[in-house]
Amino acid sequence: MALLGIYGCGGLGREILELARDINEVNSKWDDAIFIDDSKRSAQINGAKVYTFEELKANHFNAQKELTIVIAIGEPAVRAALKEKVLTAGFALTDALIHPLAKVAKDATIEKGSIVCYGAFISNAVIIKSSALIQPSVCVGHDTIVGENCVISSFTALAGACSIGDNCYIGMNAAVREKTSIGNWSIVGMGSIVHSDIPEGVIALGSPARVVKNNDDRRVFR
Repeated sequence: MALLGIYGCGGLGREILELARDINEVNSKWDDAIFIDDSKRSAQINGAKVYTFEELKANHFNAQKELTIVIAIGEPAVRAALKEKVLTAGFALTDALIHPLAKVAKDATIEKGSIVCYGAFISNAVIIKSSALIQPSVCVGHDTIVGENCVISSFTALAGACSIGDNCYIGMNAAVREKTSIGNWSIVGMGSIVHSDIPEGVIALGSPARVVKNNDDRRVFR
């Protein structure tokens, strides 16, 4: 029995459940999906049962039901921590979840645990690393690399040959110029226009985007 575990049952988690169901309508991959929620606020959400992570371990879900897990939290630091928790416990990340109405070039590489939502365009020779989240209507230009656990928000455009470091967050409707690098753990604010490289561990805002402060606590949502 192939089972998809969605770690996080907030708004993003519910969206990922719908995405998984859309995938299943085209190419049946899972027999069922469950939510993983350590606070277990409900026994069931939108028709999917809810378990704590400790319940999964106690019931040996990975051995009995071919469970693979996707992280459904929009905060890169939490995505990174939960991914490590999942892998350390002996569970596996799911193959990339790619919406049937996303366009992905045949030579693009999308690693395990990553999510590509409705209407995204992933161009030639793009590499999207483990557990990155590409939200709806994002454009990722050719030869671009998106790092682990990154969140690229809706309507963002990454031009060709960009390099986005691990654990970055790019806000809605941002644009990044071709051949531009953004360092690990950096945040680009909503609507920002990035013309030049952004260093590691900072918050950049505006048009053109300028560093406004360090991202010392490595969190987007405070």
